[in-house]
Amino acid sequence: MKETRHLYTDLAWLWPVWGDAATEYAHYCEHITAMVRQYAKRPVNSLLDIGCGGGKNVLNLKRHFNVTGLDLSPTMLAQARELNPESTFVHGDMRTFRLNSTFDIVYLIREHEEKYSSGEDEYTMFACVKTVADS
Repeated sequence: MKETRHLYTDLAWLWPVWGDAATEYAHYCEHITAMVRQYAKRPVNSLLDIGCGGGKNVLNLKRHFNVTGLDLSPTMLAQARELNPESTFVHGDMRTFRLNSTFDIVYLIREHEEKYSSGEDEYTMFACVKTVADS
């Protein structure tokens, strides 16, 4: 995991260069939105994007939801804020975060979950998710 951290700190300046923010994840975010609309048992307005990085998913998801982003990297959060100034961003570790808000849906892309290899890390992460999921 130490090698991966370089991507989100000293190499974070590369993220805006890797693909157009408006189109790079647009298809995927439309797919997620369609699934939420199809399967949600009630209206979904608020979304927490855990591991939001530089905010490219937020850029696409905010068309449909009131999005809050959470990320561990201050550098990536700064990029996300610049790309999405009207959205809320919170600095925090997905394994230990605490928020005073709840959300209709919590979005966590699988690649972030795989960064933490221990079962304990996954347990604590999902315990945090439980605290913010509006059930």
